[in-house]
Amino acid sequence: MKKKLLFLLIAVTSLTATNAFAQCANSAAFTPGNLTPSGVGSPTAVTYGAGQYVLAYVQAGANYSVTTCGSSSYDTQLTVYDDASGAFYAYNDDYCGLQSNTSFTPPVCGYVRVILMQYSCNGSGLTATVTMSMNSAPGPLPTITALHDTATCPGIPVVIGDSTTVSSGTPPYRYMWMPTANLNDTSLVEPTATIDTTTSFILLVKDANNCPVRDTLVVTAYPVPTRNLGNDTAQCGGMVLLNAGNAGAAYLWNNSTTAQTLSVGSTQQYSVTVTNANGCINSDTVQVTINTIPVVNLGMDTTQCTGTIVLDAGNAGSNYLWNDSTMMQTLTASTSGMYYIAVTNPVTSCHAADSIQVTIDSIPVVNLGMDTTQCGGTIVLDAGNTGLMYLWNDGTTTQTLTSATSGMYAVTVTNGSCTASSSINVTINAIPTVTIDPVSTVCENYPAFTLTGTPAGGTYTGTGVSASTFDPAMAGTGTFVVTYTVTDSNSCTSMDSTSIMVDICTGIASSNASELDVYPNPAKGMFNIVFTNADFDHLIISITDIQGKEVYSFYDKNNSAEYRKTISTEGLAKGIYYIKLNTGKNIRMKKLVIQ
Repeated sequence: MKKKLLFLLIAVTSLTATNAFAQCANSAAFTPGNLTPSGVGSPTAVTYGAGQYVLAYVQAGANYSVTTCGSSSYDTQLTVYDDASGAFYAYNDDYCGLQSNTSFTPPVCGYVRVILMQYSCNGSGLTATVTMSMNSAPGPLPTITALHDTATCPGIPVVIGDSTTVSSGTPPYRYMWMPTANLNDTSLVEPTATIDTTTSFILLVKDANNCPVRDTLVVTAYPVPTRNLGNDTAQCGGMVLLNAGNAGAAYLWNNSTTAQTLSVGSTQQYSVTVTNANGCINSDTVQVTINTIPVVNLGMDTTQCTGTIVLDAGNAGSNYLWNDSTMMQTLTASTSGMYYIAVTNPVTSCHAADSIQVTIDSIPVVNLGMDTTQCGGTIVLDAGNTGLMYLWNDGTTTQTLTSATSGMYAVTVTNGSCTASSSINVTINAIPTVTIDPVSTVCENYPAFTLTGTPAGGTYTGTGVSASTFDPAMAGTGTFVVTYTVTDSNSCTSMDSTSIMVDICTGIASSNASELDVYPNPAKGMFNIVFTNADFDHLIISITDIQGKEVYSFYDKNNSAEYRKTISTEGLAKGIYYIKLNTGKNIRMKKLVIQ
């Protein structure tokens, strides 16, 4: 009856509006929105138009109602389907005046499609608010115990999940793990994961009613030890230090040592396995080649006297380079210097070097000259070869030696390892000691007198000299030098001279009335002077040495008898002296020897 009244109303309205009335077709256009109630008694509303639908998530066993009540401007129609299977859940038309209201209880969990239709098609631009409410709670839903995170080394399989994780709901359960990569079977409750990097896995469980529950776990990838023993290496001799790094880890080398580093000195392949604190393992291998270094030994520094030295670098078949750019295995050294060789193995390029100081000394030329003889003096002997080493037969080590005595003189001159010698016979004859007895002053009218000197056999020369006599008259007045020259059996000559003053001696007696005596003579300590018939008013006593230097002088006066005086020799050196007494009238002289 209601429907008839509705048709009548529609007909009347149609006649008035001059429009046709019809139920609008379902266009199945999705309107974004969510009608899922948050819980029992908590409605959710969404506004959308004719032919459109929204989704709502429902749980098995719960009762829901859907309504458009609240507007009477046009007729509505509601249809509820299971969104996955298309199964019909509910339908209503014209149930609340011109609006709709329906309810349903889904058998499974999932999304339902709530479709809204409008009766007035020309009002298709109109919208209606659809409200959905949960009237009663669902049946038991599955629950999941929190999954446990775990960790493993990259590439090492690990079991994740727990067989007791899911409960309640309606068994049997279906398991779905995501992401699917790195799992051996995504449908197992406890699959095996093999990861390289830390990965989050989601477990989705659905019971027999398709009701889901989910949880997440993280599988952490422990860091693995780094591995880098470096590139394969080759070197010439020595040691190579291999370092496995990863301080604090455990190590095992292929020679069973367990330290972080390994020092190796032989050609071999070396490998190490490193295990860190998490038990993660990594390994590496390196090829070490230790090539032999050539052994080069030119020997100790060497010195020799003249000649050559053959230097041998050894290592036959190698490449050679000497410091003079020659490239043979041997080198003949003929001069002094530093010699250097570099030897290279042509296969491994390993090289070594050595050097040697070679000294090739020359023989010095030594010539002290011909044997020599001379009278007195010294001879300087020179070994030459400045800067070398010298050894004379008297132990002297200088280049020159002053010879003052007769004898054989020899010297050895050393130049490094070379020596040479020379010798010379030196004769130095003594020069004769010659003295002439001095004569100080004589009168011109004195007769010629004999000159005396030692040793006997010499020759007198000078003015007024004839043979061995001096004639004052022949010389005349003045001062004259008389020289006494003696040549001995070695042809060595020496001489002595004295000055004789010849005076006119006017008024001076030339007789021997006054006599001079000196005693003791030779004297030692003191001596006496006795002058007899000494009649004088003034007297000057002077004493001179053999060179004529006055060493004593005394003045006295007024004497008419014998004159005596004692004089000390203190302060006078041993030798020959001359005593002269001058009275102003005559002069007397005496020779004095002091011991």
